[in-house]
Amino acid sequence: MSVTLKQDNGQAIRFAKEAFEDRNETIAQGRYIVRDVDIVYIKQIGEKDETPKVADEWINQLREQAYGSNGNPPSVPMDQFDRAVKLLENFRKGFENQPNGFPVREWAVLTPSQVANMNSMETFTVEQVAGWNENAMARFGNGGRELKAKAVLWLASGDQKAEQITALEVENKALKAQLERLAADVAAIRSEANEDRPQRGRPRKEAEAA
Repeated sequence: MSVTLKQDNGQAIRFAKEAFEDRNETIAQGRYIVRDVDIVYIKQIGEKDETPKVADEWINQLREQAYGSNGNPPSVPMDQFDRAVKLLENFRKGFENQPNGFPVREWAVLTPSQVANMNSMETFTVEQVAGWNENAMARFGNGGRELKAKAVLWLASGDQKAEQITALEVENKALKAQLERLAADVAAIRSEANEDRPQRGRPRKEAEAA
């Protein structure tokens, strides 16, 4: 799955490990040598074309933009650079990267088909919807412009915090109910086991008299 950096221009990125010729080693050893290279693919949300870059070179470029270089002031927010570094680290460790923002699947104003349509165009968060450009809205189809306006207003209102709390409460209640059912099942199993277990100790006096 692609992941999204929190950028004004609404870029989506994905990582891949691909094989490329190591030209210097090919020349040095006199045979074809390949090595694995981490590649980042970057595109605008709603667009189809991607721009590939060597991941390490991309990070170095963002570092220069975040800290400034050659007398130029910083042009990229530091949190954007930090998130890019974290995303690449997670990719290399095999961890799943999650989009940064409120999931559209939990946004109450959307229908299941709208969520599926957004996911198909790699829109996974309300923040991404709010950052849609003209091409993204056109690609979504009817209602795209209205949904972008709703996303902008929703984020500005702070309603997402209330929905996040509600979703967490529902999840906690479901987990509590599941634990209670599990505890009841364990208690029932123990009770049945105790009933089936043969009694130990001295025989009763009635049995001895017989």
